[in-house]
Amino acid sequence: EESHMLVSDPMTLGGDAQPQSHLLLDTYSTFKLALSIRPLSRVSYAADSSCVQSYTCASSIVHITDGSGNGDCCREGNRMPMLAFVNGSTRLWLSMDADGQSQALDRRSYNMLQHCEAGPELPLGAWTNVKIEAKGADQSKGQMNNTSLGGAVQLFLNGTKVCEVPGTGFHKLPSRQGAHVFLGSMVAPLADEHLPADAQVAQLTYGRPASNMFVGVVNSLQGVLSVVIMFPIGWLGDRVNRYTILKWNVLVGAVGASFLFAAVWYVNLPLLFAGICVFTVYQQCISGLLNAVLADNVPKSMRTRAGGNYKIFSALAMSLAPALQVLVALSGLSSNAWTRETFAAMLLPGWALLIGVALAVGSMRAVGSSISDLPNVDEVQPPADSPLRGRSQRLSEAWLEEPVFFFQPSAPPWWPSRPTSSSLRRCWQTV
Repeated sequence: EESHMLVSDPMTLGGDAQPQSHLLLDTYSTFKLALSIRPLSRVSYAADSSCVQSYTCASSIVHITDGSGNGDCCREGNRMPMLAFVNGSTRLWLSMDADGQSQALDRRSYNMLQHCEAGPELPLGAWTNVKIEAKGADQSKGQMNNTSLGGAVQLFLNGTKVCEVPGTGFHKLPSRQGAHVFLGSMVAPLADEHLPADAQVAQLTYGRPASNMFVGVVNSLQGVLSVVIMFPIGWLGDRVNRYTILKWNVLVGAVGASFLFAAVWYVNLPLLFAGICVFTVYQQCISGLLNAVLADNVPKSMRTRAGGNYKIFSALAMSLAPALQVLVALSGLSSNAWTRETFAAMLLPGWALLIGVALAVGSMRAVGSSISDLPNVDEVQPPADSPLRGRSQRLSEAWLEEPVFFFQPSAPPWWPSRPTSSSLRRCWQTV
């Protein structure tokens, strides 16, 4: 997510405060504007004010404009967006231009199309988190009223959607370079008919909303790294005690989990990528060597069943993660803006399962004559009178030389010979 900090410390608007100088900003068609606001008093216009006729009875908080025309309304680019309080109230009022809007709109018509109002008033003297998002329907997390229009501008209070500007459904919204950001009323050279809101604002940021590109980059990184490290892991597992490798791999997983925990807790992108790389090594080492461990300990006649059980439990484990996310969402921790606490609730329980993995791997005993005093199943020879012995004996060369089909024609000298149907019957009787 790309974000620019416009105001960090609390800044007072209106009242006895001096008018704030404007800032310059490059705006985007899809954007996120977030701030914390603390209303100090309600601003009311006089009963005989001309704002009633001009439809400007609102106290301005943040106004982003390209300065064209009168800078306020109603040319495209005059409000990108404008956030204000309703006259005599602390109820938020949001207005936003749309690409392709009529340039001949009067203020009344413009307000009918291009604004929305939040339901509740904001409490005086208390901070409220406000967020304005302009984005497509595919990024709305199901919170957009009319998805057929392709996108909209939405207003959120403390993570809860309170209104949606209906006329911004064009999805492609105005963007400008060097737009003016006014806090409170506009200042010279522009004139403003709105009074400034009597409030404090802090943590005002503007930027692009998060996209799916980051997820694609992470998945691509995991896939490429998996391809690169699988051959070295397999080569090492054939030449070194694979049980020892698995035990050391638990430590690798713990290091990766520590990186990812720190990345989530401190919102650190380099730590996140480092944790993903280390954790990918852990995952590929487990998946690559566990099949070999199964082959060491499971007889040939049962390996397919053991491999199937392994895949079933792997799929079950992977399905628990979405179920955990659903539980977190139902608990109320998840909202339109996922916080550090939300990510921690989704990720930390899974990492705690590493303790169980460590106990399971630590309890394994190595098998194989080259690394242990216990043979693996392929090295164990059954007694001569055992019915299993016939299964492990190789077929005789004469048996293999017989053709597969009764009417099989003669093959060229270089063609490999195949067993006949009679040999297949003998193989079936042996099994």
